[in-house]
Amino acid sequence: MINRVTEVSIHPDQRRSLIERTKISILLGKSNKSIIDRPEYKTTLPTIQDTYEKAWAWHGTGRFQYDPKDRNQIRDVLSTIIAESGLVPHTDVLDFTKGEMQSVSTSPVRLHSLMYAQCHFEKGKSFFSHTQNGLIWAHYLAPMAYRASIEALINRNPDYLKMLDRDTREAFGKAASKFHDKYTKSGANKYDMPKGGISDIQGNYPMLIGIRQGSFQPTEIARLIDKHEMRSPTPISIENLTHIEVPEDKVSEVIGILQTHGISIPVYPIEWGTEYTKTHPLKTVLDGKK
Repeated sequence: MINRVTEVSIHPDQRRSLIERTKISILLGKSNKSIIDRPEYKTTLPTIQDTYEKAWAWHGTGRFQYDPKDRNQIRDVLSTIIAESGLVPHTDVLDFTKGEMQSVSTSPVRLHSLMYAQCHFEKGKSFFSHTQNGLIWAHYLAPMAYRASIEALINRNPDYLKMLDRDTREAFGKAASKFHDKYTKSGANKYDMPKGGISDIQGNYPMLIGIRQGSFQPTEIARLIDKHEMRSPTPISIENLTHIEVPEDKVSEVIGILQTHGISIPVYPIEWGTEYTKTHPLKTVLDGKK
């Protein structure tokens, strides 16, 4: 065990090229010595590594959301997951080629799901700088616009051609804008997401959930989103969750709630997980395992 901890806790700067180190630092920030030098982090690192190997998909959410049936009410997402014995499908309109569907939105990429989870942070809070948030969102959103243009203008794909119609596009935009309704009443625009947290729910914070392979059979989705997203048409049980990540100052709180309900799921600080991913190749960080 001692040898293993020593092996995986080597500072990434000692085994990576200067170019790779620089890219990771620009995207995620420099190695945080207040974390990597901490005995608790070094001791937990092998467990985090094993858990990440088992995480096939990721789901980004937050601790609290407005109840879609009554937006004057706030629901505790963690309590809902416990009560429903896992993640259950909800209405999803973001794939305009499929229309409204019932699914659990997941991603094979931790960072992609983390960005959606980060939206649940209270406004003003973020794991990254504005520049880093902008770079990350650009990596995921810009190719979607490019693919949509190719499918519509070159491939003449009818599913995409309909989005050239102004009324159809505006209707979809109105429906898609409701995505942010789960954590804010004041709405959100394209300039809010690079700032980090969007939620106006007091005390809200991100939750990032790992999911085991074989937990669901992904449903077919549009080409412009299938690289970084997967949809489950079926519930994902608690037994198929590898772990939960929350901000470091919320770990004890979440562990206590799970233990109260007799649920044993590892809970790690998001900050520790991000620090560990800084030791991965940039392509893996951005696009997941291949």
